[in-house]
Amino acid sequence: MSTITGVVEAKTKGKTKFGTYGIKVGDYWYNSKFEIPANRGDKVQFETDSKHNINGLKVIEESSQGSGAPVSNSNADSGQYKERQRMIVRQSSLGHAVTFMQGQDDVNVSDVLEVAEQFEQWVYRGLEDGEESEKNDPPFEV
Repeated sequence: MSTITGVVEAKTKGKTKFGTYGIKVGDYWYNSKFEIPANRGDKVQFETDSKHNINGLKVIEESSQGSGAPVSNSNADSGQYKERQRMIVRQSSLGHAVTFMQGQDDVNVSDVLEVAEQFEQWVYRGLEDGEESEKNDPPFEV
């Protein structure tokens, strides 16, 4: 457990799709099974575990702005959000490329990276131009 002290930058509107409530303090989102008694702009202190679960939250200083409107965590237009999603797809594609290439002879890093790039392109097919792709063929020969 570690102690977090900071200002609430954002708060979810009710429960998330995972059935938890959330607040953003600093660069991270923290979760609770219970409604969080803090508002945007409040200075808070709480204990958290490695999974960013909140334990024992207390408001140290209330925001002078009043309650502050909670914000949605569906900030899909944010550049940071899109970059993070792209990194997740790349990591997943790389891991699956390694698995796919296991057991093959004479495989080198560039071969694995090429397959990972094909997987990534397949995931993003049709999304770059805003249209859905009709092509559902896998990016490799079966």
